[in-house]
Amino acid sequence: MSRPLTPPHPGGPGGVSAALDQGQGRLAPPAAAGLQVLPPETPARPAPSPAARLRPTDWLVLLLRRQGWRVGAIATALGVSPSCIAQRLHRARFALGIRRSSKRLLEAVPWQQCPADAQVAAERLLARWRQGPPPAPERISSARTRQEEAHAAS
Repeated sequence: MSRPLTPPHPGGPGGVSAALDQGQGRLAPPAAAGLQVLPPETPARPAPSPAARLRPTDWLVLLLRRQGWRVGAIATALGVSPSCIAQRLHRARFALGIRRSSKRLLEAVPWQQCPADAQVAAERLLARWRQGPPPAPERISSARTRQEEAHAAS
């Protein structure tokens, strides 16, 4: 047979009356009730600016877009795929609350908060590309080409 479910006894351990003063109907001081006293809450930190969520590479991509560079050119210069650059732009749009428009994104960026290291990296990259693009890496596109090169070398 099962026992009927009954609520816990109010005077038992952990019951309501354990925290009440004897017969006065008021809550006992926390220490008397066996509760831990916590220090007062510290004021909440101000929320960081949306630009603080951007990484240095995000800033570099934004600086290059500001100069008029296209996604493919930025990807080539940084040695990554265009989808990586698109992802960086998406992260920036999300951080700043901008939807879809690159023009609106560039207008909304707080440029005064751009880290100095991102600005220096962008300047170095721009200076390098003003001298001309770096040579494209040589790629062997097929096994047939590799065989021809091996035959020519022997």
